[in-house]
Amino acid sequence: MSSRYEKAYPQLAQQLTDRGIDVEAVKAALKAQCIETPSWGYGDSGTRFKVFAWPGAARTLREKLADAAHVHRLTGVCPTVAIHIPWDKVDDWDEIRRAADTLAYHNISIDVGPTRHGITRGETIYFFDPLGNRNEVFTGGYKPDPDWDVITWTEEQMGRGIFYWQDAINNRFLTMHT
Repeated sequence: MSSRYEKAYPQLAQQLTDRGIDVEAVKAALKAQCIETPSWGYGDSGTRFKVFAWPGAARTLREKLADAAHVHRLTGVCPTVAIHIPWDKVDDWDEIRRAADTLAYHNISIDVGPTRHGITRGETIYFFDPLGNRNEVFTGGYKPDPDWDVITWTEEQMGRGIFYWQDAINNRFLTMHT
């Protein structure tokens, strides 16, 4: 903290106290808050018309997760990161494995996976952020073609349709809603 702010803080605290504001309660409330940061905030930013690159910007989902973990270590109030599929869809199965490595390194428990969806054929991994929100990192999948025959999945095939390799529904998907 700058010495200018350090010198001004006691005066501010006294002004707030004089107005009937419990400064310690305000500080405790600020420290107790949880802010979810968006994954796209860690990379180059911009719009669909122009991207504004900056040195050191995260380039991959793994780097974004690592940056988000660092922000939480520094602030203590940003325990979650919102993954945005349009920006964070990874290119291949190896990226899913690297995401799993990053999650494990930062002690974020993996809910399901790495695995494959039967219906989309995409590879995926699910995890819970510290606030209990389920997130998914996904890659691949079918690219629909109007000439393909329609595939109809039945209720009996639901386990295989969602978790292809396990061929069973993970009970947490039925009992824990996020």
